[in-house]
Amino acid sequence: MALQNHSNRRAESARINGAKSQGPKTPEGLLKARTATLTHGLYANEETLKASVSQEGFLKLRESFYKYWQPEDEYIATRVDELTFAHWELARLMLVRRSELAELHANTGGVLQAELEACKPGSLVYRLEVRINRHQSTISRLERDIMRLKKFAAVEGPSQESLKTNEVPEPPQEVQPQQPEIPVPPPVNRLATRSPQGEGEPVM
Repeated sequence: MALQNHSNRRAESARINGAKSQGPKTPEGLLKARTATLTHGLYANEETLKASVSQEGFLKLRESFYKYWQPEDEYIATRVDELTFAHWELARLMLVRRSELAELHANTGGVLQAELEACKPGSLVYRLEVRINRHQSTISRLERDIMRLKKFAAVEGPSQESLKTNEVPEPPQEVQPQQPEIPVPPPVNRLATRSPQGEGEPVM
């Protein structure tokens, strides 16, 4: 009986304490809770990035990319968007890497020791280097894809088979206009055109 009473008291206490606070309710409080553990932003998601990403700066970068590449259709425009995202993320990762290297230099007391710590597999700088190299490869691939697609669009548009094989279609052959044939007159039959007076016959 005493054990049951103790369980009832604990349940009632938990119900009362749980009713006191259910966490942040306002948008500001929710954003603060999401970004409370944000340190370097290496694995930041959309919500945590809103605290550190400039929307205006991103739109300016996107506008400059559209001005440079001038996509002809929506399909190429999606590749330009991907290229913009990759460049923006690359700049963010390089900024985090510089910040981490500066902190290592300050804590270790020497450039050499800081570089040794940064090169250790599994360290934050090492992981940043891996992701930076991956983004640089992605940027190069996207730039090649956009140039290939623009060449396709300038010729006749990409076919599904050419997109699979990465083969550039041959430009259409120009059809040369055929020259009209000049009719050749039939040979003259001299026997049929001989005069009845016997012109041309030997004189007896």
